[in-house]
Amino acid sequence: MSKTHTFYGSTWKRGRRGELPRQIYSALVREIVAGRWSEGERLPSYGQLASETGLSRTPIESALIQLEEDGYIKRVSKKGLFLKTKHPGRHVSVGTVAVIADTRIPAGSRTNQARATDSFGAFNIDELREEAEGIGLRVMPLSISDTNTEVASRLEALRAEPDFHGIISLIPRSRLKELVDTAVTPAVYLGVEDLSCSPCVVGNPYRAAVLLTEFLIQHGHRQIGFFPDGAPKCTVTEAMLCGHRNAMEEAGLPCNETMMTLATQIQHVDVAAVKGLLDASAPCTAIIGGSIGITQKIVETADLLGMSIPDQLSLCSMQAGWLRPTVNEPVIGIRYDWHKVITTCFELLLNDDKKHLSRLVFNPEIAEFPPPSVASIPKLTEGE
Repeated sequence: MSKTHTFYGSTWKRGRRGELPRQIYSALVREIVAGRWSEGERLPSYGQLASETGLSRTPIESALIQLEEDGYIKRVSKKGLFLKTKHPGRHVSVGTVAVIADTRIPAGSRTNQARATDSFGAFNIDELREEAEGIGLRVMPLSISDTNTEVASRLEALRAEPDFHGIISLIPRSRLKELVDTAVTPAVYLGVEDLSCSPCVVGNPYRAAVLLTEFLIQHGHRQIGFFPDGAPKCTVTEAMLCGHRNAMEEAGLPCNETMMTLATQIQHVDVAAVKGLLDASAPCTAIIGGSIGITQKIVETADLLGMSIPDQLSLCSMQAGWLRPTVNEPVIGIRYDWHKVITTCFELLLNDDKKHLSRLVFNPEIAEFPPPSVASIPKLTEGE
């Protein structure tokens, strides 16, 4: 009967002798990437590692030599082994992570690798892939459609691989369960607002709406419209509207409730619908678009009506991007630190000590562009 070894949360059955160094190596790399040791910190001694694994010095030494050759650690004479870097290069592979999203490309995106999330808005899978490669992870993007048999079979094949770490899911657990047994497959949910999904990394649409509203108020705007992207009962839409209302109330300013009500009743966002919204927002000097797609549709309609942006109407967006799909004219909008967001997803998958966490909320910041950008917000004077 093969003996079972547990080492820093990784469990394997002892097989052929040649497999042990690779197993120890993979377990140590996972711990390095997950942040168990800081750069420059001393690693456990051979004796400590042998005690942890119950293995002899030979396979442990082979694994550490490989770590040194790959650039993770450095050996200091008479002092021991020290962590050199968590990111030695793209040639080292520590496993595979699947990324699951639907096939819908968000409006206003400039890449077919963009996918929709509930709380972050559009998310570029290429950014996740680049971050993964930097720490030696392979990313397998999978897009779900009406027929999910192929995706399910590919997930089953991935689960059989010894270095498969789990799934980063942009879809809720209820849909993921149709593809894979979530009880035995590690998964981290990215930007999913369904509270039953755990662990989950999400944005903060409430805070985002407050930031943009306060920004416009600081620039002299007193009549501000809000054009949400979603139904009024959507959790994200509710959070956006609540943040906007509270920021306006805090400043002692009235909300344009008519515009927000009409916006949430629109079934299809086209020029005619946006024109009706602009008519309803006639007193407004600025509008916040609930997504970059909504913001671009407002610009398209304003162009057709001969309305100058930002001279006659200032715009902000709940997602940073471009005012027009084919012109590099940035709009002031909300952005997140994607490096931290993605790194957190990987840490949750690779580090067993963090898998008990339920929801990690990232706060946004405003992506500003200096004048004379067309997206700049004119400074209004009192009474305008």
